[in-house]
Amino acid sequence: MLKGLLKFVLERLLILFLLVIASAVLPVASFWLVRDPLGGQLFFWAAPWTCAFWSILAYNLIGSKFWRGREAVEEWRARRGGYLRSVAKGTTWMSLRSSSPTLVSSRTSSWYRRPR
Repeated sequence: MLKGLLKFVLERLLILFLLVIASAVLPVASFWLVRDPLGGQLFFWAAPWTCAFWSILAYNLIGSKFWRGREAVEEWRARRGGYLRSVAKGTTWMSLRSSSPTLVSSRTSSWYRRPR
C-alpha cells in the first residue's frame, strides 16, 4: 500500500515538474512551433496550460500580501470578502486568460492557413 502511494506521488510530481518546465519554455518556443503543422497543434493544445500557469503565478505572487505577515493577510482577506472569494477570483482569472492563446493560435498557426 505504501509503495503504491509513493509511486502515485512520484508520478504526480514528475507530471508537475514537466508541466512547469513546459510552461517556462513554451512562450519562447512558440515562435518556432507555429511554423510547422505539428508544432502548431502542439502549441494549440499546450498554450492554455502555459497561460494558466503564468497567470496563476502572476496573480498570486505580484498581488501577494504574505510578505507582510499573517495578521495583515487575514485583515486584507476580511476586507475583500474572505478566502473563498480570493480563490474564486484567481480561478476565474486563470480560466479567462487560458482561453486567449487558443483563440490566437487557431488564427495564426500554419495548419489553419489556406493553401495558395
